[in-house]
Amino acid sequence: MKSARALPGRKATRLSALLLAIVATGLLAHDAVIAPVAAEQRAAQQLAADAPAASPDDFVVVDCRLPPRVRKLGTQMIYQEPGAVIRTIARDCSIRGGEYTLLDPSRYADAVKLWLSDAQAGDVKAQTNVAMLYEKAEPPDYASAVSWFTKAADKGYAPAQTALGHLYEAGLGVPVDKVKAINLYRQAAGLNDQLVQFVDTAEGAGAANESSEIRALREQLQEKQKQLDELHRSLDQLQKRSGATPTDPAARQQAETLRNRIADLEKQTKQSAQAAPSTLANLPPPSIEIVYPLATRGGDRIEVRLRADKSAGDVIGRVRSALGIQRVVVGKQPVPVDEQLLFVIPANLISRTGATRIEVTDLLGRTSSIELGVTQPVAAAPTSSRANLGAGSYYALIIGDDAFKFWPSIDNAVADARAVEEELKTHYGFKTTLLTNATREQILAAFNDLRVKLTPNDNLLVYYAGHGQLVKQIDRGYWIPVDAQLSNDTEWILNEQITDYLQIIPARHIIIIADSCYAGVLTRSSVEVPKSGLDPNLRLDVLRELSAKRVRTVMTSGGVQPVLDTGAGNHSVFADALLKVLRDNDEILEGNRLFDAVSPIVSSQSAKLGYRQTPTYRAIVFAGHEGGDFLFVPGHS
Repeated sequence: MKSARALPGRKATRLSALLLAIVATGLLAHDAVIAPVAAEQRAAQQLAADAPAASPDDFVVVDCRLPPRVRKLGTQMIYQEPGAVIRTIARDCSIRGGEYTLLDPSRYADAVKLWLSDAQAGDVKAQTNVAMLYEKAEPPDYASAVSWFTKAADKGYAPAQTALGHLYEAGLGVPVDKVKAINLYRQAAGLNDQLVQFVDTAEGAGAANESSEIRALREQLQEKQKQLDELHRSLDQLQKRSGATPTDPAARQQAETLRNRIADLEKQTKQSAQAAPSTLANLPPPSIEIVYPLATRGGDRIEVRLRADKSAGDVIGRVRSALGIQRVVVGKQPVPVDEQLLFVIPANLISRTGATRIEVTDLLGRTSSIELGVTQPVAAAPTSSRANLGAGSYYALIIGDDAFKFWPSIDNAVADARAVEEELKTHYGFKTTLLTNATREQILAAFNDLRVKLTPNDNLLVYYAGHGQLVKQIDRGYWIPVDAQLSNDTEWILNEQITDYLQIIPARHIIIIADSCYAGVLTRSSVEVPKSGLDPNLRLDVLRELSAKRVRTVMTSGGVQPVLDTGAGNHSVFADALLKVLRDNDEILEGNRLFDAVSPIVSSQSAKLGYRQTPTYRAIVFAGHEGGDFLFVPGHS
């Protein structure tokens, strides 16, 4: 990493000549800005695109101070004023004769100095950049970050409101205040009083008012439930070996001991409920919702539409409970619930002619139930077009790395990338760029091409399958290009470098789907989604409102754990689940609902292989996320 004054070189000489020509032809009016002007910016962009890159670092995003601007006042006076500070790539800054600092944490203080005068003058973008630099420093200066985020948030700047909400939710530089965090997220998303009644946050809103007593009781009940589950498993295994009524005295005694311990724990659970604080009486009972496919709700009955061209189709549900879940039963069959409180209803348990009963029991023994019905199957057809949502073009950068020079090879990353590309092109109309076995320079150059090409009305999906490395202690993650060494991280791609690109790529909606890790994320509390069970026309209106906001989210295949690159034929477990949901979908699909459909499939399949893999979906900190969610619209190019 380096701090340097970039020298113009030959391309910059051509640019300087262009600027002199503008002056010489008398195109500048009184008090006109000699540099930069719109023509100079366009020329610089073209020169940057034409200039050969000296190294991958030429494509790294930097904070750049442009050369001083020369102004002419009247006919006599010419004077200089400080050059503008912009965020761009190192090569662009060099060609334009600017000064930059590569954004290494050790140099963040230098970067703060670049933005500080504009921030002090009240520029909200500069204030937000100063705050982010303070938060990213090592060690972080959260107090200063809160101060500068607050200045910009108070002026209604949505990225600052989201970032400040994250600090309040996590208790960084301020006391934990989840109610304030949720309100900041809603302000950033532009949710007025009328719209907010139809919108949920993907997580966290229900816990905003949680008391310490409720939290302690939940933890106590969950611990007892773990012990009960283990005792039931031990009893089941014993009965499989010795029969329901063992004849062997030792086995019979062991079974009796297990039953007594189960009875004691169940008694303790009931006593915990009876001794619970009075606020327990105000807690709602557990509830059930269907997250995939789309469902409409009327009272205690939920209707889903299963496509006529599918012989079978699973349904994905979610339970909500302040105290944790004991079990979910479909018909008379218990089904597993994952860490996200999601569960899969297999197609063979769903009645296509009548109703299927789903019952949930929380850790206090309270139950709720719904009836699941299937509407008359119809042919697949999208409910709306991109035009109805005001959505622009859809682009995808798809990266699959198998053949590493120094790292172990991966079996299916390239095959996964090719399959994802084909699905996005044929089913969703994406314009795709595919990179296989790519170097650091190729990956960063592709991001830079998108920075130049995309417009503020466009949408971008980035898919990455390959090696990832996460340093959990400092929340720093890397993608590993095929030419990167094992012990030398100079050719690794820091997730922050990708995030920096997400900040300057002008697309309105960007989602990263990484069959790997990704560091530096918010919670799902800042991802707003329509409530489940809404009338289809009302849901479309809500989506239209939410789609106006800037979205920056990431779905990962397994959180911070290593993930399976095999296990589903020619694809990884995660890619196979992702492809299945994308292929089966025929509705407008939010990124959060895509995650809700993919996550329990991955958890279930990985568990069958004796492995724990839990996907995640989050907004990305420092990328300028405002609210809302990425939308997949099938059938339109």
